[in-house]
Amino acid sequence: MEEVDHEDAAGASPHEGRRSDRHLQTELKLKGGRTLLTGGFVAGRVHRLRVRIAAEKAPQGVLAAVGNFPAVAKRTVTLSVLVRVPGTDAPAVVRKLRLPATADTAWTKPVDLTLPATGTSATVEIVVLHLNRAIQTALLSGPLLLTPTTGPGLSLEVDAVTPLDALPMRSPPRRRSW
Repeated sequence: MEEVDHEDAAGASPHEGRRSDRHLQTELKLKGGRTLLTGGFVAGRVHRLRVRIAAEKAPQGVLAAVGNFPAVAKRTVTLSVLVRVPGTDAPAVVRKLRLPATADTAWTKPVDLTLPATGTSATVEIVVLHLNRAIQTALLSGPLLLTPTTGPGLSLEVDAVTPLDALPMRSPPRRRSW
């Protein structure tokens, strides 16, 4: 396959700064707290997670390095965001997210997550679905700490991506199983 150079003569991508380069973002706080957490999870505590898709990084938010949310046929689509903590008995929680054709989304309603009380790190799985088909899976990971902290520590890594325009070529959606 031939590689295509998407940079102009100045070295910038033609897509930089466009609203079509939207990324999954998270915002994490302790339940009842006001301070946004970026340094890691707090062991055994209930956290409040919100998710959005946006071109602009939210202050103190955690941004996925890979974008997958270009303009969508000049219409708003409704997505489902499934959130769960792997390795726990807690059920997955689903929130709706309205993705405008080109603008940023609002934040989802908060999802309360209880993180393990022991261990050195934790992971939260975030799956974005359109018509019950996964279009992006990401893992919010970081150290498991004893006290809240800010600074680098949490990362949001995209695990799998299917562009919205590729969905019609996949098998028909099935009923939800969560």
